[in-house]
Amino acid sequence: MNSKIYSLVAGSLFGLVCLMYLSTLLGSNTISVGGYELPQSVRIIAALLTGFMSFSGLRLFTKS
Repeated sequence: MNSKIYSLVAGSLFGLVCLMYLSTLLGSNTISVGGYELPQSVRIIAALLTGFMSFSGLRLFTKS
């Protein structure tokens, strides 16, 4: 697997995870890890981080 395909796959997966976090923020869904519900502030930070990682991966894909 070359770096162009890797950055496309990684950017797409991070984009899907970002969409999952955004859907929990917009809807009334929650994320539980080991019986502990993640607070909204953690989900906002996670959505921002995964969105940035998706953007970076897809930008590397277009530049390669």
